[in-house]
Order: sequence, then C-alpha cells, then structure tokens
Amino acid sequence: KALSNYRSNLDLKLNQLIDKRNSLTERLTETAIKEQEIIPLIREHKVKEELYLMLLSKEQENALAMAVTESNARVLEAAHGPNLPISPKTIKYVAGGTAGGALLSILAFMGVAMLNNKVNNKHDLPSVNRQPVIAELPQMSKKESRNTKLFIQDEHSVIAECFHILRNNVDSMLPRPEQGGHVILVTSTLPGEGKTFTSANLAAAFAYAGKKVLLIDGDLRKSSLTRRLGGSGRKGLTSILLRQNPDTAGVIRPVGEDTRGMDVLYTGPTVPNPVTLLSHPLLGQILSILKKQYDAVIIDAPPYGILADTAILASLSDITLYTVRSGKIDKRYLTQIQQLADQGKLPNMAYIINGVNFKSASYSYYGYGYGYQYGYGAKDPQQTARKRD
Repeated sequence: KALSNYRSNLDLKLNQLIDKRNSLTERLTETAIKEQEIIPLIREHKVKEELYLMLLSKEQENALAMAVTESNARVLEAAHGPNLPISPKTIKYVAGGTAGGALLSILAFMGVAMLNNKVNNKHDLPSVNRQPVIAELPQMSKKESRNTKLFIQDEHSVIAECFHILRNNVDSMLPRPEQGGHVILVTSTLPGEGKTFTSANLAAAFAYAGKKVLLIDGDLRKSSLTRRLGGSGRKGLTSILLRQNPDTAGVIRPVGEDTRGMDVLYTGPTVPNPVTLLSHPLLGQILSILKKQYDAVIIDAPPYGILADTAILASLSDITLYTVRSGKIDKRYLTQIQQLADQGKLPNMAYIINGVNFKSASYSYYGYGYGYQYGYGAKDPQQTARKRD
C-alpha cells in the first residue's frame, strides 16, 4: 500500500512536469514568432541609423567646408524698420478692396452701357430719326404673360390704358377723308417683336371706343394671328384673291362675343406665291371696299426686314406703325428705316416701342386715377375706395 501511494505521488509529479514542459514549449514558440516579427524592424532601425549617421557626417563636412570658404556676399545697406512684429491692417485693407471692387463694377457697367447699341426706349433713337414715337408699351410681368393669350383681359390694367393712348395717338395722325375709314399697317423688323399682339389689342382699343374695326392677318406665310384666333383652315384673304372676286361675304368673321364691333379676316389657304398674289390690283379694290365698311382696317403684316410682302401692303395703307421691341434691334438699323420712310415706302410712319422696362429706363411712376401703377395690374376697387375715404 505504501508503494502504491508512493507511485501515485510520482505519477502526479510526472503529470505536473509534463504540463510545465508543454507550457514552456508554447512560450518558446510564441517567442520565436515574435522574434521573426521583430527582426525586420531591427533591420529597418539599423538602416535608418546608418543613414542618419551618414547624413550627420555629410552635414558636418558641409559645415566645415562653409566655415573654411570665404563668403562673397556683403551688406551694402542695413535694413530699416521696426524690430517689433507687424500686424495686418484689416479694416484698411477691407475698405480699400471694397472701394476698388465698387469702382471696377461701375466701370464695367459703364462699359456695357457704352457698348449697348440696342433700342431700349424712345431716348435711344438715333439723331437722324424724324419719325415720332407714338407709344411705348410697358413690359408685361411673367404672370401677365401667362394669363394673356392674345387680347388683354383686364381693361383697367396699365398696359390696356397704354393701348387706349396708342389708339388716340393713331387717330390723331390719320388723315380726315370725307367718308370711309383708314388702313393701318403694323409691322416690325424681326419676328417676336410683338406686332401681332399690338395689332390685336389696338383693334380691341378701337372697338372699345365704339369704332367698327376689321383685323386682317396679312402674314400669308406664318399666319400668327390666324393661328392664335383659331382660324387655321378657314377661308380668308387668299380665298378672295384666288377667286378674283372682291366679294367678302362669308369670309369676314366676328372675333368673338366679347369683342363687339371687331371682325377678323384670316389668311385663308396657304399659297406658294404670296408676293404675286398680293401684287394683284384686286387687293387695292378690296381694301377700298373695306374702308367704306369699317372705321379702321388694321393689317398685321410680316416683318419688313425679312419679306417683300409688307412693302406691297404698306403702299396701300394710310399709316404705318413700326413695332420695335426694347433691347432687340440695333440703333444703326433705324437709319435704314428712316430712309424707307423718306422714300415713301412706309407712309405716315410712327414707332411703337414694345416691352419697355420703365424702372430700368429711369421712368417715373404715375397713376391712372384708380390707384394703378406700373405693376401692370389693377388694385382691388373696394380697397382703393377705402384708402380714398
């Protein structure tokens, strides 16, 4: 029994020694792994140390060489100035930069204004011009442009009042025949200057004044007025000229119920030779007949600067209203227009400047009796009445 106990103790010590050996083996393995990781770092450290020693040696050699070599530089004059630190003068620099920027902006605006050769208002007409500016139509706001298809809906707006003034000025320029009306031609230099809009609303202004008005779409190529009034495909001016009969029965139509006293003559079917068709003597006979039936015959003509159709229509007109959109036509071109007027190709001509920005043109604001200003919209009448009270 004693031997058995002694043997058990020895086995227990043997197991402890085996565990200790395994633990030492694991620690030796971990040490070997760490040594493998440290060896590259030691090598890198040695390389850096050798480089540092080499650079230090070079620096000492250069310092020794510079100390031995005599310098060629010499001080001619000692520097002047305080030895204290200098702080930037922020306020002074900001004020100077602001003043310089403002001056550059003013010079830039002046340069742009000097280089701008466009007609923006009646003051921009060249000195050679002798034709009157019969009206300046204000620039419409984006809201008004969206709400206005062709005719101005609000009769009390400022732009509607401008058309009434235009109608009165046109009426004062027209000759006074013993009987019959007049032919009024509306044209422009380029498309998009508002001649169709001007023709339609001028006709509406005449109708609003109790006149009997006929609106003719004389642009046989583009037919903007016909298209905007929904008359595409209907009989019109070309129908009368093609059948060689001055009878206008069944061709002239009323514009609508809201525009009493105003009729319209559409362009009619498309023709391949508008100039030849307009050159027929029948056109003059038709206009003579229409002048006896209407107080005012307003022709929406094509742009004069592009097509020859307008020259034919102008020769049969009593007055020519030349529409110029603000900021679109070069001032130098108006000299050619003046020459055409002097030659009689644009009889009794007057300018209409469309889309004038009265604020930028330094125009003063003024009212029209109902509290309206150049906002192109009417105020509430009840609100205006309360303010007056």
